[in-house]
Amino acid sequence: MSRHHKHTGRFACAKKRKIRDLHQKHVTTAKELTKVSGTLADLIRTTQESETRVSQKINEIKVEYETKLSETQREHEEKMLVAQRNHESEMDETRRQIKALQQQVSVLSELFSEFGTLANTFVEKGLEVVATANEDVEKERDTKRRKIDD
Repeated sequence: MSRHHKHTGRFACAKKRKIRDLHQKHVTTAKELTKVSGTLADLIRTTQESETRVSQKINEIKVEYETKLSETQREHEEKMLVAQRNHESEMDETRRQIKALQQQVSVLSELFSEFGTLANTFVEKGLEVVATANEDVEKERDTKRRKIDD
């Protein structure tokens, strides 16, 4: 064999070895990439599941919040209506009481008016009685004077 042929043969062996080593590295890298891609797929799936659970929980909390909010608003509106009805009832009662007091004042006013009329009548009658009594006393004096004079 020629020297050139020997050299080429060794070169070819070294190349084959290098190709085999590269191929082995490629196979190892491909296996590692397969493992990593499986792990990434698991992580992506787990992340998506977590996102779904978080999204569902957020929606549940949102629905619960909106329900509580509308319940609170409804309770507040009911309390306001009850308070308004109570206020109206109290105002109606106050109006009734005022009307009753006005009627009592009217009755008292009539009674005082009648009392005044009766008092005036009593005074007039009293004055008449006194006048009559004075006249009787004068007549009696006159009668006694006449008797004395006669």
